[in-house]
Amino acid sequence: MQVIVHFNNQQVSSLSGYNQKLSAELKYEIDASFFQGKTNLNTAEVLDFISQDLLEFKILSNKAVIIPQASYVIWRVNLVINGMETIYIISDSHPPQLI
Repeated sequence: MQVIVHFNNQQVSSLSGYNQKLSAELKYEIDASFFQGKTNLNTAEVLDFISQDLLEFKILSNKAVIIPQASYVIWRVNLVINGMETIYIISDSHPPQLI
């Protein structure tokens, strides 16, 4: 799920977003890493994937999260981009993908 908020003079001017289900292929790759008990990506790979589109950011946290109810692993990265806190959810697969 992604929610996009646009501001104008520190006021919300528009709000949009979407909710996208995982493809069967991507879910399989994520599930495989969960059942192996380890992540496919390391921290550096996740940050490299994120930083390719960003010029300036500050990392607040970066961790692999195992979701036992759904049996898969994601990476949750909290960043500050241009003063705004942003959360990236990334698949634990090669290549990584934004979820």
